[in-house]
Amino acid sequence: MAECPLASHNVRAAYNAGVEATERALLPFDGVDRVRFSRDLPQFAAAVAYERDLLTHLHRMQSRLQEARATMEDAAEHQAEVARKARDRVASTAGPSRVASAMRRIVARVRASAERQRAKARFHDAIRVHRNRRSLVARLTSELAAVRVWLDEQVDVVEAYAQARAGRRRENELPGSAVPYSTPAFLAADPAARALQPGSDVPGGADYGHEWTWELPGRPWEVTRWMVSWLDNGEIYARDVTYGGDPAKSRLGDHAVLLLGNVPRPGLFRENFLAQIQVSMKPSERNTLVLVARAVGEHEMRLKDGGEAAV
Repeated sequence: MAECPLASHNVRAAYNAGVEATERALLPFDGVDRVRFSRDLPQFAAAVAYERDLLTHLHRMQSRLQEARATMEDAAEHQAEVARKARDRVASTAGPSRVASAMRRIVARVRASAERQRAKARFHDAIRVHRNRRSLVARLTSELAAVRVWLDEQVDVVEAYAQARAGRRRENELPGSAVPYSTPAFLAADPAARALQPGSDVPGGADYGHEWTWELPGRPWEVTRWMVSWLDNGEIYARDVTYGGDPAKSRLGDHAVLLLGNVPRPGLFRENFLAQIQVSMKPSERNTLVLVARAVGEHEMRLKDGGEAAV
């Protein structure tokens, strides 16, 4: 795409240069998105100012176009009136003699021709001014439409962001207590406690759903899904099941297992905090993995500080 010859100027300077020569000037933009603005005027603010100036100038030129149209119509009527009077003068050149009549007729015709030429020039000047102003109004209208399309696109992006802002700005950083592992490394660290389930390639434990979600930091539009399990030895871990548990497809690479902490499992008939969190989650809740990771870390800290067992 060719660069605008005024690309080094800000939008107002380019606009002023574009309209300085009035009707003879071509506008400096073919869509405001093709112009690189100077750093001292933000692009969106410059475009808003340019839209305002364009609209002001367009209204002024539309008024001047009406004036030019009226001037052109007056010039046309004047030309017709001059021609009519010239014919009348030539027709009334009769004199006392044939020679005198001929002389008067010649003089009248010369004067009439000059008047008609002046009227014709006036009419043609009025036509030129009207045509130039009409062309400039058309260019201003087209330019204004291009600027507004660009502005509307930016507004649409901002409005879409505003609707998703709360979710995107929700904290999605896991606590530092969550330790990432590859599946082989996780199993190898404690083969007895983290033994694979029979006929499976994942460790055992009590599972708590696979709808725990996590928006990856820096990529909040990518929502990963996790299975949280509680091993008999008290370890609580999560594994990425977004792509069917295939670590090769995980956004975390080999580190598709997160050790969230170690909290002794409660007795059989006692409620536990994982089940409580799972039940309380809304279907639309986001970053629930962050919430459960924090809850695990808080329970673990209470236990270390001499608190009661997890319930």
